[in-house]
Amino acid sequence: MATQKSIEARDIAHVVHGYTNLLAHESKGPMVIERGEGIYVFDNTGRRYTEAMAGLWCVALGFRPQGKIRRFLGLSLDYVK
Repeated sequence: MATQKSIEARDIAHVVHGYTNLLAHESKGPMVIERGEGIYVFDNTGRRYTEAMAGLWCVALGFRPQGKIRRFLGLSLDYVK
């Protein structure tokens, strides 16, 4: 399993995830997402997933280069008074 100082071990010891079976979480360990590209996220084993959860809690902007997001927000904020 995970070493004492690994991100997985620290997650199991200190984070409570909503809607998670904590016994299974403790025995199997967490999914650690390392990066995103477009609509995809990748875990720390390199497996690719379609990111579909962000819309439940926030705006799903994808994982585009930040310059595009900044340009979009800059244009949008011009109309906010």
